[in-house]
Parts: sequence; structure tokens; C-alpha cells
Amino acid sequence: MSPGEYLARIRLQHALSLLRETELPVKEIAWESGISCASYFCRLIQEKTGMTPTQYRRDPTMD
Repeated sequence: MSPGEYLARIRLQHALSLLRETELPVKEIAWESGISCASYFCRLIQEKTGMTPTQYRRDPTMD
């Protein structure tokens, strides 16, 4: 795994954790995860989870 891939994985894990554990707006979670573009962040989450950030946050099976 390259350093870039490792960093991307850590950022994604952090973002998913913030989605589940906080009520922060998606835009702020993107920023806190090191992704400055909220629309890119939403596409990334959907690509990785199959759900939008809001759907992921509300899905009870993700606990």
C-alpha cells in the first residue's frame, strides 16, 4: 500500500466515524477529514459504501 492509499484509507475511516458519531454537517466532516470539496467527499463516500453520507449516517446496520 502506498502512503497516499494509506492516507486516503485513514481519512475515509475518520469520515465514516464522524458520520456515525456526530451530527456535524457533511461539509464540515469533509473538511475535518482533509477533503476540501464537499461534492467530491459525497461521491467518495457513495463509491466506498454504496450510500450517500446522509444514508450512511441513518442506516442502523452501520452501527
